[in-house]
Amino acid sequence: MMKFLVYFGSAILIFLLFLVVSPFFINWNSYYASHVLKQIENISSDISVKGVNNVTGSLVLPKIVVNNLHVESGSDSSDYKSTILIERLELKISLLSLLLFSPKVYAVTVDGLSMPLGSLVDILSSFKKGSFQIGTFNIRNSVINTHYDRTSFSSKPIYIKEGNIKTINDTKVISGLLDIGKNSYTMTADVSLDKTQYRIAGSVSSELTKVTLSGVSYENKFDGVIVAKGSNFAQFINDLSETNKTSVFSFINSQEEFSLSSNIKLTDKRFELTDFKVATGSLNGLGNITCLSYSSCNIDIDFSNIDLDYLSNNNDNNYSNKESRTLDYFSTLISKDLDYDVKVNVKEIKYSGQVSNNLAVDLSVSGGKINVNKMIMMLPGNNNVLQVEGNVSSNDLVSSFSGRIKINGNDFESFAGWLFPVEFESKSNNSEFSLQSDVYIAPRIFSLSNVRVLTSGLGDAKGQLKIKYDKKNSFISGNVDLYHVDFDRYNINTKLSIENFMRMKWLKDINYKVKFGTNINDSVINKQHVNDLSFSIDIVQGKFNLDKIRFNATDGSNLEGFVKVSIKPQDIRPKMSVQLKSSKYNSDFIVFPSLLRSIVDDSQKVVNIKWSDKDLNFYGLEHVDGDISIDIQDFFSQDNNLIDFVFLASLKDSLMSINKLMFKMDEGFVSISGKIGMGPSSSLSAVMSIANIGLDKLLKNINISGITGNVSISGSVQTQGKTITDWVSFLDGKIEFVAKGVNVVGIDFNKFIVDLLETKSKSDIAALTQISLYDNNTVFNFVNAGANIKRGTVASSMQFAIDNAGGVASANISLLQFALVSMLRLSFIPPGMSSPAHIDMSLQGQLWQPKITFDINNLYDMVKQSVVNVVETEDHAE
Repeated sequence: MMKFLVYFGSAILIFLLFLVVSPFFINWNSYYASHVLKQIENISSDISVKGVNNVTGSLVLPKIVVNNLHVESGSDSSDYKSTILIERLELKISLLSLLLFSPKVYAVTVDGLSMPLGSLVDILSSFKKGSFQIGTFNIRNSVINTHYDRTSFSSKPIYIKEGNIKTINDTKVISGLLDIGKNSYTMTADVSLDKTQYRIAGSVSSELTKVTLSGVSYENKFDGVIVAKGSNFAQFINDLSETNKTSVFSFINSQEEFSLSSNIKLTDKRFELTDFKVATGSLNGLGNITCLSYSSCNIDIDFSNIDLDYLSNNNDNNYSNKESRTLDYFSTLISKDLDYDVKVNVKEIKYSGQVSNNLAVDLSVSGGKINVNKMIMMLPGNNNVLQVEGNVSSNDLVSSFSGRIKINGNDFESFAGWLFPVEFESKSNNSEFSLQSDVYIAPRIFSLSNVRVLTSGLGDAKGQLKIKYDKKNSFISGNVDLYHVDFDRYNINTKLSIENFMRMKWLKDINYKVKFGTNINDSVINKQHVNDLSFSIDIVQGKFNLDKIRFNATDGSNLEGFVKVSIKPQDIRPKMSVQLKSSKYNSDFIVFPSLLRSIVDDSQKVVNIKWSDKDLNFYGLEHVDGDISIDIQDFFSQDNNLIDFVFLASLKDSLMSINKLMFKMDEGFVSISGKIGMGPSSSLSAVMSIANIGLDKLLKNINISGITGNVSISGSVQTQGKTITDWVSFLDGKIEFVAKGVNVVGIDFNKFIVDLLETKSKSDIAALTQISLYDNNTVFNFVNAGANIKRGTVASSMQFAIDNAGGVASANISLLQFALVSMLRLSFIPPGMSSPAHIDMSLQGQLWQPKITFDINNLYDMVKQSVVNVVETEDHAE
């Protein structure tokens, strides 16, 4: 017994020693490689083994290990082959089959698989179920590449961290952990045999998305349903697009719920998706996809609606900052073996707040090209139709789209408002237009050339635009010529804020350059005809130049100059320099802010005048430092000619220092200097000197007419507030007036004095004050006045002289209400008297129509006393 145990133990030891040592003496490549590789080729009729580094094995834990296996996928008749690489293939086998040199595999472990997706589809469609029966299949550290040409391993793959297939009671149980795009997904599936067919149920899920597949497989056929649901459409669609390294849907940023579903059918290499449905808050579609092979498909999809604004999360920058750069990866997406026909119809597309209808696209993909056979879409407006034709092609260096765009329609206003930030004062009944342009698009290049726009009465244009861009910077260049444009019909959309523009913070961060020229010819600006207006825009990081300004109008107006802005990274405020010069310029080309508002009755008679209560607008000048220089030799309007107009100002920390505002007008001149604070509560302090200026021109703005003559004004004022109303309410200052030859129409004090002395009764005096006083004019030979202004109220005293009298007056004027309360005394010496007589009157009411009242009893007493004095004087003379 003891000997038996010794012999048995020795035999076991020798056997174990044999199992350990013998693998080193076995030529695994000779005895097992061909058999193993034949089994691999038997998996599918589409694969063949092209090379292997070496084959090793083990008898202790029986297995065969194949290192660096190189497999080629594709039938002999196929023009395109794909490569499958496996770093390490471990086959676990029974010891007996191994010793008999006919290894029977019961478990497989694949480590480091690199395989194109197209090859996977081909292998599954031609898989021989009985050729490779195993109990357990493990895979780890592997990738499925999605490059369409099935040869590249540089694309972003579907990464398989780990996965396994186990057979439990004739059911294949599949599990795995995948990385798709930027997220991790868990995969589970069951494959069970039901009589002559396999039932398949599986899912791939992440935290926010779940994709399920269910169906039956039989005789290399599969019928099933695939459903995807989730709460973040952007994450799901971008994970899919990133698997081919293109990120073609990166502009999608809508974190919305979604649902996709389709019937799926595989027959050999034929692939069908029928009743394909996609539904989200921003798009809904239904379609069918039929593929004779992985590279030959017909795609037909109808969308009821696509909301691009919602898809991009209503962020205008998404279209430019996260644009789909499909052409960058054209050769990745479109290989030469693809043969696709694509038809897409979209009933409604929303973009930039506007809706376009009935997009119809017909594309054909073949020979590495995309031909746009038809692309038609109804744009916003009445019968506005977009048509695009052309093709996308690729060579070894660049992929590009070359084509032509045409837009024709009957509603240019709607089209322009959809494409540009403009609005129209009113719509015309007929605004036919046409737009044509050559289009060239390549990676980092977008070009429109030979652009022609023709409209019926809304202006014509021609020009070109080229955009070159990359990750670091971009360059925008081009020019546009505009003809016959009535700019009065266009308004800039309020979304564009000049205040934000003038802060120029964007100028620090831009990574693009702009060089753009503009020429405007034979057009209308502010109801004035412009012969030509040209300027160039140059933008680089930290600098903005509006240069080479040239302007000429039919009335002789002209202007030239520049506006230059710069801002350094360390600057808080940009620096601006403005220089404009003109020999003649019409003020009608300038839109001045409305400071006053007249209220009229049904007969158009002014019943009230109010100051504007809108916040003061400095058009962003409060945000910049710099200097402004404007020099106009003849600054004219319908009413005035300002000769040698000069405006010099400096800007610093929201303070405008008006160093010089000077001009000549008629025989006089105006000189003003001061400071304007442009902070949250603006302020004004100014010193003025006005000499010999026409009163009629000064008083016209407050609806006072019929007063002529020249006036000289000197003094200073200061105020503060957010609106003109505030400025008037808080106005303080001191002013002096000197006027000569002031002619007041509609009142005749000289004749009033003469007629008054001839009256006989109070009724005569009353009639004189109510009727005869207003028959003619009065010339004030001189007027001297001084005024103190306190919180918008003027307290003034005045001396004046007319032909028949001298006078004094005191007045309180509310500048806010345009209200006058005044007492006036005329002093004169009646004929035959040596002492003066006085006529007192009061003026009250609105400045443009004050009411004059007299004390009839006092006037009667004055007249009566004057008559008595005259009689006594005559008696003494006798």
